Amino acid sequence: MEGVHADGSVEKEEMAQNLGKRKNISQKAAFAAITAAVMNYLKTEEEAAMVAAMAATRPAAISASSLYGAYGRQQMMEMRRLLSLRLVR
Repeated sequence: MEGVHADGSVEKEEMAQNLGKRKNISQKAAFAAITAAVMNYLKTEEEAAMVAAMAATRPAAISASSLYGAYGRQQMMEMRRLLSLRLVR
């Protein structure tokens, strides 16, 4: 091998080049990690703002004023469940 002495040591010049390559790679990895963290933070903040906006504009839950209406909705949900399980033919 070039640059390797009989005792197994590598020339200083080659070691400096290798160190520079590793430093570049680690800087690139650190930059990518920081960028990903910032993007994740911004995404989380945006989602929180959207949830807050939806909560502010959403009307209050409609209570079942009629037992007949509540029963009808329950029956529709049950029929959809049975159809999704393919039990009704």
